[in-house]
Amino acid sequence: EASQRGVVTSSIPNDDVCVAEPLKDSFVLPRRYMFLIGAGLLAVVLGLGLGLTRSSSSAAASGAPAESDVDIMVANLEKMDDGTVLTYSPDPICFSRLPLMTNVSSTCPDPTALPKGGPLNQLVADGTLAAAREIDDMVDVSFINAGSLRGDIDVGDVTAGTVRKDILPFGQDRAVVFSTTPAGIKATLEGAVQEDKQWLALSEEESIEQQKQFFPNVRPLVVKWPFEASYPYAGGLRYDVDLTAPNGQRVINIEINALITGAENLRGSSATREWKVLDITDESTPIRVVASAFLEGGGDGYFPFTSSHIDKVVLDVSVTDLFIVYASKQETLVGPSVEEMSTRNFMPI
Repeated sequence: EASQRGVVTSSIPNDDVCVAEPLKDSFVLPRRYMFLIGAGLLAVVLGLGLGLTRSSSSAAASGAPAESDVDIMVANLEKMDDGTVLTYSPDPICFSRLPLMTNVSSTCPDPTALPKGGPLNQLVADGTLAAAREIDDMVDVSFINAGSLRGDIDVGDVTAGTVRKDILPFGQDRAVVFSTTPAGIKATLEGAVQEDKQWLALSEEESIEQQKQFFPNVRPLVVKWPFEASYPYAGGLRYDVDLTAPNGQRVINIEINALITGAENLRGSSATREWKVLDITDESTPIRVVASAFLEGGGDGYFPFTSSHIDKVVLDVSVTDLFIVYASKQETLVGPSVEEMSTRNFMPI
């Protein structure tokens, strides 16, 4: 079919799609993905944005973003070279991975100073959600895995190049908007922090060498725990994490910033939301999500029920692009407070 800027529909069977895994923190890979490395990298080179058209009636029925919305965003992004100043940061904003346990930030080297995790990670999740709502204003939730970030934001001008090269350097990985259920959200959060993933671990030296081989311009990182790179940061969700609990019971007290009853037909700023307890037994109510194609495809333990996703739209922009769009609209870039983090309470191992 002819390509159409901005969308790739879910009409491609999941089993036939080869998904690259550029967001791995140190090439500590699930065994089931090892055979996809070469094909996945080829997918990056040949274009994760390859598209198939969907009829306009189908797109309208599913709530897919209008083509013009995506086109406008893409056109604006194309005007932003690496030197383009997006905004100004009056204070440093630190990235991290696991709250309290690890911290790779050069600005905030003491992990106890980040009890709920990295403020920059949360800012990226929140900014991605805000930018995605410019395309599809019914998006409820965003997800970011900790390993997708590779640097802090320092005091001063924030440029597009800083975001693309130092903060979110995997810009080939497209953003995906799709619908899952409350039960799917619970399964995703649990999968991101489970202890006994089937990892094929490499030594630190082997890990760094492989990262340099595949991603020579990306800062290499090494993880100590299988859930370190996958630790979840979310926009529109908040939850408690207890890493001492058994698998499947580690993420509790999940709340969602949901549309209030009767607001489903309101658009944009009129769509009022409030925090509600998420019914994790609900397997039918749709929740609209934005995440990277890597996560939506099951990477890092996310979305184990990916084949059940409906109304899936792969955008012609990446999560990196969405954060650039968000940052460019902020007079100053300010990190979230501790109270605004998606992790509310955290129990380390």
